[in-house]
Amino acid sequence: MSATAHIEITGLAEMRQRLSADVIRAAVLRGLRKGLRPMASLAAALAPRRSGKLAASIRTTVGNRRGEITGAIVSGVPYGHLVEEGHRIVTGGRVQRAGRFTPVSKIGRFKGSVTGQVAGQHFARTAFETDQAGLTAAVESELQRAVEGTP
Repeated sequence: MSATAHIEITGLAEMRQRLSADVIRAAVLRGLRKGLRPMASLAAALAPRRSGKLAASIRTTVGNRRGEITGAIVSGVPYGHLVEEGHRIVTGGRVQRAGRFTPVSKIGRFKGSVTGQVAGQHFARTAFETDQAGLTAAVESELQRAVEGTP
């Protein structure tokens, strides 16, 4: 489940004159957390339900590693990406990936055949595209609060 967006913050030089880098980073992290919550709720509401485990496992994660701030909507079930993006139906074993080189010694393991294709049900991508403005507004709001000194 990967849709990527980049938020460009303009006026950062002026902001750095008033705030430290740690305060700016903390404000952006708070904004991402606040902005991603409604997105995750919408993704859970849009997720297809057979048992309900997929929808119940959808959550957000926000990270700050090596100076790069990231946020994501993730699912806690191992098949979430297959529902989101779709997959092939394979019977009789494994199938070699298209366009990949396979050494002769390993060709014997690929005895399966593709019998169909399951289309993706883009619940997370739809939630992301629907509420992208809300995410941007949340980050902007937190940065504005930091500049004004509002806790």
